[in-house]
Order: sequence, then structure tokens, then C-alpha cells
Amino acid sequence: MKTKFLLLIMIGVLAFSCDKVASTQEKLTGVWTIEKYTFINYNSLSYIYPATGYMSFGSCEGSLCYYDIFMEYNNGVPSEKYAYGNIELLDEEKFNLHRTNDDGTVTVLPNNRIILLTKDELKLEFTDEIGLHILILEK
Repeated sequence: MKTKFLLLIMIGVLAFSCDKVASTQEKLTGVWTIEKYTFINYNSLSYIYPATGYMSFGSCEGSLCYYDIFMEYNNGVPSEKYAYGNIELLDEEKFNLHRTNDDGTVTVLPNNRIILLTKDELKLEFTDEIGLHILILEK
């Protein structure tokens, strides 16, 4: 009897977790405008760059949703960044980025976070080979 009860509780927890991921996917879907970009390098130096651009999310399949980002910023010289791939939502806060590289391979960038997500405001942070990127976006 205890085993059946524990199994029922585990199924309930799993279903509740799936609902949180689905809810997060629904809130994320769409085009977000970049309002602020902060970069922290591996020496812990923080830079806030004037930035414009967008990040969009859509076409989810399971826990994976397509994303693309285009950003123009000025770090002393005008620069552009374009990336795309899939975001893998682990729960309503944690995600992995599956970035598609120029040669078609995929690099998984693990242990990233959604700091804030409302219907019209998003703050997220992700780490890649050069450091930590913090984006504040609005819908």
C-alpha cells in the first residue's frame, strides 16, 4: 500500500513539474526586445553595454523550444551577436542552451537561469565560453 501511495505522489509531482515547464514555455513564446545587456567576464569584471535587438522563443517540442537572438551593442567598437538553437527548460527557472554553431554542431551551455518572467518582462542569465551574460528584455 505504501508503494502505491508513494508512486501516486511521484506521479503528481512529475505532472506538477510538467505544468510549470509548459507555463514557462507559454510565457516565453514570442519576441522580446533587449532593454539592457550586462556582461561579466571570468575575471569578475562587469560591463553594462548600450544594446538593442531582440530574443525570440517559439515552436516547442517537449522541453525544447527554438530561440534566436540578435543584438547590437557597443563595447568600445560597434558589435553584433546572432545566435540560435534550442532552450531546454529544466523547470520554471533553470535551463540549458543548445546553441547551434556555424558548422552545424551544437554546443550545450548548461546551468542557466531565468531570474524573472512575467507576461511582459524577462530577465535571464547564461554563461558561455567568454563569461556571464545578463539580459533584461520586454515584450
